[in-house]
Amino acid sequence: MWIMNPKLSTWEDFLNKAKQLINIKDYNSANTCISKAIQLKGDEHILYKIRSSINVKLNKYDAALLDCQKMIQLKPEDGDGYVRVSKLLSEMNNKRGAYQICVIALKKVPSTDKYYHIIEKLMETYKGKRKNVNKLLKSEVKRFKANKDNTNFNIYNNGCSSNNNRIQNNQKNYFILPYEILSRVFSELRYRDLYYCMITCKRWYECIINNKFLWRDINLSNLSSSRLCNSNTIQFIAKRSQNMLRSLDLSNCTAITDGSLRPLLLYRCNGIETFKLSGNSKITKNGIIKLLKIIGLNLINLTLQSKQVDDYVIENIFNSCPKIEYLDLSENINLSPNCFLGVYNLHRNIYNIKGLRFKNISSICDKTIQICAALFPSLEILDLYNCNMITKSALLSIGSFTELKDINLTGTAMNVPDNILLEDSFLYLFEKCQKVEKISFRQFPILSDPSIEILCGFCSNLREIDISYSINITDHSLNILSNFLKYTLRSLNISYCPLLTNEGLLYIFDRCEKLTDLDISNNPNISDYLFKTFKNSDLPLINFYASNCDRITGNGLIAFIKKLRDTLLFVNIDYCHISNSTLNFIYHKFPHIKFSSKLEKFY
Repeated sequence: MWIMNPKLSTWEDFLNKAKQLINIKDYNSANTCISKAIQLKGDEHILYKIRSSINVKLNKYDAALLDCQKMIQLKPEDGDGYVRVSKLLSEMNNKRGAYQICVIALKKVPSTDKYYHIIEKLMETYKGKRKNVNKLLKSEVKRFKANKDNTNFNIYNNGCSSNNNRIQNNQKNYFILPYEILSRVFSELRYRDLYYCMITCKRWYECIINNKFLWRDINLSNLSSSRLCNSNTIQFIAKRSQNMLRSLDLSNCTAITDGSLRPLLLYRCNGIETFKLSGNSKITKNGIIKLLKIIGLNLINLTLQSKQVDDYVIENIFNSCPKIEYLDLSENINLSPNCFLGVYNLHRNIYNIKGLRFKNISSICDKTIQICAALFPSLEILDLYNCNMITKSALLSIGSFTELKDINLTGTAMNVPDNILLEDSFLYLFEKCQKVEKISFRQFPILSDPSIEILCGFCSNLREIDISYSINITDHSLNILSNFLKYTLRSLNISYCPLLTNEGLLYIFDRCEKLTDLDISNNPNISDYLFKTFKNSDLPLINFYASNCDRITGNGLIAFIKKLRDTLLFVNIDYCHISNSTLNFIYHKFPHIKFSSKLEKFY
């Protein structure tokens, strides 16, 4: 990464430095350098020309267009700017705009200019393509008019026309829409829907195939048919998108093999920023490593949930992906406790990793977190769900992540070691990590009121809290939460907390001004008294879960919904003591609210 040199003072110095960076293909640093030169010399034509080329290399076509337009403003008689704008518009599938730029250029650029003949050739190319499009458009218009005339003839003879004919004529309008509108519509569709649109008609097929922007974000996860997700699918996508591909999700694509990923290497799809691979056992370790060497240059978000991922793959991730920020290694059972030790010993660098997920990896332990603390000091997301080798000692290392915003400690072994109190560990952790916004302590039997008091005392920005299955939490914790987090708390899960009562919930209902999601399921002490007593009708609650609360009846639920009917969208009341007739009344009374209401008995 290039660092600003204080010796560079003039715009010529920055220009020369940018050229050197371009030669070594460090385009991001070159862009920074040439932008500094433009700040010093904003009317220099050559600077905008170089920056437009850099932006094209970085796939920033909109920024490149702005630079080319500035070139035209500074030198309206130079054909270079017009050629660049025309080619960029053509690359963005705006053939009409590219053609119009050529028409304007021929009027302003002198015939002696070296780009004049290039503009003529481009214009002939676009003109030929437009003729083909116009022929197809005219044929569609003729069909539409013929159907319309036939309909009028039937009206004249019969005095009426069928609704089917009207629907068919209206459907014809979709086939004669301009390419720009069709592209906008297709950009909102998933890959499965694009596939079916491509086989609808020739015009739609051409519009989809020739527009690379439609192939930027591809999600092939959970496709029902292997016919839609196989080796040919990957080759087709790679050929169409090439370096325009930004996101590729291959989750649960069981038919994908190492050979299926070769088109990504062949067509140099090195612009991918998000790549997900999970639920696949056919891709080998070597296949993953070879793929990362090609697509890793701009990779930011990587998800690898495969049995083939081991410590050697981890080393290659950091060798091949210099910009990696979010890494999901969940379910990788072959990782060892020292999976990051090779990265630490090899480079001893500090990486800009912001998110790490280790869900359901039993080998992750306190030592792993200690190494991560040395490598990734700017970590913001840490998911240790069901990592049963993580103990209270790991909280000391987690405290090194001072930028931490999201932490999941569900399923960790916080009951060991016995000689360390959880409150002492929390005091050290949250004194360091005061920016935490989302935290999960699900299934924490040793979690107590003093722990919640420490948490709320330091972390004033908490928005989402999950303390379900905490058997020692009492109403005092809810009183603390509602006092410290009254302006920030948005989501609270306190299900399976048997010591909580209506009084504690009243603190939450009456004080928390931004609460949108609340789960109080399986709490035996919650009753209709809560719903009839609370007075904060301005509570912005959207989703409410109260399943298996035996003391909640239909009358209390109706009183509750009437107070919050303007905001509520979903209510879960599975296995509550509510009769079938009461449920029918609620469904008809509040049709805009979705309910989940499984019944064990009918009363």
